[in-house]
Amino acid sequence: MPHDKGKANHSLEIMREFDAVDDVFVIITHDETSLDPDIGLEFFPHGDLESWKAKNYANRSRRAFPEDFRRAPE
Repeated sequence: MPHDKGKANHSLEIMREFDAVDDVFVIITHDETSLDPDIGLEFFPHGDLESWKAKNYANRSRRAFPEDFRRAPE
């Protein structure tokens, strides 16, 4: 839960603007799906995110993000 809901909502609005840009890949810090091997993101030291667009990481991670909400009650 955010300490300041107004600031949290403001941050989300700004992030949505970035996320709508095709040349930007937004990774949310606490999104555990980005660590899912099925998504296949290659982080340092085993890889990098330079070719994120060619590897379709943004779309793959967007499709997996709702999974966090399904697991939240656990």
